[in-house]
Amino acid sequence: MYEGNMAKIRMDRNLIIGGTTADILFDCKISSYDETEESILLVLQGGNLEDLSLNAVYQCEIQEAENAVLCTGIIVDRCCTSEGKIVKMKIQNGFYKINIK
Repeated sequence: MYEGNMAKIRMDRNLIIGGTTADILFDCKISSYDETEESILLVLQGGNLEDLSLNAVYQCEIQEAENAVLCTGIIVDRCCTSEGKIVKMKIQNGFYKINIK
């Protein structure tokens, strides 16, 4: 559904008590989307995997041809493969169109 599209992820809320919310924007490319598991595999285009916290809620903005959609979720896995730096995000709050006029 969203495979091949570009996405941007940003920390929305830190789940660690007393933790700060990092205001870093990460550019990614969507490798795959699993509707049944409600997860997205992202290939990180820049930055380090260690900069992405497993204890935070992230916003993911997916760029489509004519508009963009937004979802929120948590990062459940991050690793390096032959495909690149892979981030697996479990979606918690569905996809919403961003209406910008």
